[in-house]
Amino acid sequence: MKVLLIISLFLLSACGTIVPKSIQQIPENNLQLRHTQLGDFQQFVGREVRWGGKIINVSKDNGTAIFEIKQRPLNAAGFPLQNISSQGTFFAQVGQSLDLKQYREGLLITFVGIITPEQYKAKENHHKMTPIITASELQLWPYYIKGDLAYSYTGAESKVSGYGIEGSGHYKIY
Repeated sequence: MKVLLIISLFLLSACGTIVPKSIQQIPENNLQLRHTQLGDFQQFVGREVRWGGKIINVSKDNGTAIFEIKQRPLNAAGFPLQNISSQGTFFAQVGQSLDLKQYREGLLITFVGIITPEQYKAKENHHKMTPIITASELQLWPYYIKGDLAYSYTGAESKVSGYGIEGSGHYKIY
């Protein structure tokens, strides 16, 4: 019953959000994060992926937004599933100017992008490399603000630093 309630809430909240087709469609090869961590990483460079998860951190470097994401498997529509184990972390870089105040730790996001030749060393395991994608599209999933807490549709909360979070959440990057 609880699952039906959560699905209903998601569907109702999604009615007000236009999710682009590239986020909703499963990519042809559907390359998963775990595949990039096995064997020769270079074989995956240049491949398009659709990955998402929970925002760990967002920073800016020379006009590029850098998202650190705790990966979560996506459902068929591209929504990150919280009840399935993560395959690790990845980074997504977005060249378009974004208002980073919208992108809070703990909120859910999905990216479509290309795997770059660069990698970051994972914080938790210094021997493991973490892939970077250059995003062509992103979707910040529905949430709301109450007081100084931001909530994802699941009810999970994140602290907000004194300013409201507003905006559509979807950006096409050119």
